Amino acid sequence: MPWCGNSNCQPLKKLKRISLQAYHYMFPPAQHDTPQARVSSCTFPVKASLTVEAAFTVPIFFIMVIILVSLIDLVRVYSQVTVSLNQSAKELGMYAYAGETVPSSSPVGLVGTGVCIGYAQSQIPHEERVIVSCIGSSYKNDRVDLKARVTYRFPVSFAGIKQAVFTVRAVVHAWTGYQGKEAEGVPGISEEMVYVTERQTVYHTHSDCTHMNVTVYCVTEKEARKKRNEYGRKYTACSHCKGEGGSDTVYITPRGDTYHVSSECSGLKRTVRLVKKSEVVSLQECSRCKERG
Repeated sequence: MPWCGNSNCQPLKKLKRISLQAYHYMFPPAQHDTPQARVSSCTFPVKASLTVEAAFTVPIFFIMVIILVSLIDLVRVYSQVTVSLNQSAKELGMYAYAGETVPSSSPVGLVGTGVCIGYAQSQIPHEERVIVSCIGSSYKNDRVDLKARVTYRFPVSFAGIKQAVFTVRAVVHAWTGYQGKEAEGVPGISEEMVYVTERQTVYHTHSDCTHMNVTVYCVTEKEARKKRNEYGRKYTACSHCKGEGGSDTVYITPRGDTYHVSSECSGLKRTVRLVKKSEVVSLQECSRCKERG
């Protein structure tokens, strides 16, 4: 076919038509007869159904978020009140001991039930939607018992639930020298404490008693046998460390009546413990402490 440069040439138009038909035969257009997949959960083809779904689901989503945030805030308030109540109980226990000796030395005065209620209430942080009542706190038998009734109002009512109520409690014993089960039923006046050594032959009422605070001298065994203590008594060999030493050196104390061949002898060392007087009723009072009154 000869080339024709005219656009109205019939052979050229026929060639274009044949080429277009061949293209449509090889690449047919997409068919839209089958239904397309829907993003919406609705099974019926309603116009603007996605808008209706959003109108229902978005408010529910925000309500769930508010519930979650409210529960987290409730836990925060519970922790805050618990920490405050425990701290107040510890401080009141310390102030109670100070108030028994010198009431003016306590910043709250003489601790009582009214003081416990007022002090605990004043230490709890105030919030708009939280109501705390410490009515029910008390001070009995040297025990500080703090109770807080907390009412937490939710920002939004959920199924008719507008608020949550819970109770927090903290109990401590005043600083009177007792701990644990020993604190049960103890009167306001604490029991007398005394000192005992490892041997526990007598008890001491003075911490600086010379029976517990000894002065040790180093001498020869021959000198020790000739010496006399402050009471005029002779020194004899210690039955605990006799035969342990390998030298002629021995150890004596000014008021003791034995000499020791070992500086590590328990007769020279004093391990002192502070105990209640009722625990050593079988022991007698040290004669030196008794003389001092």
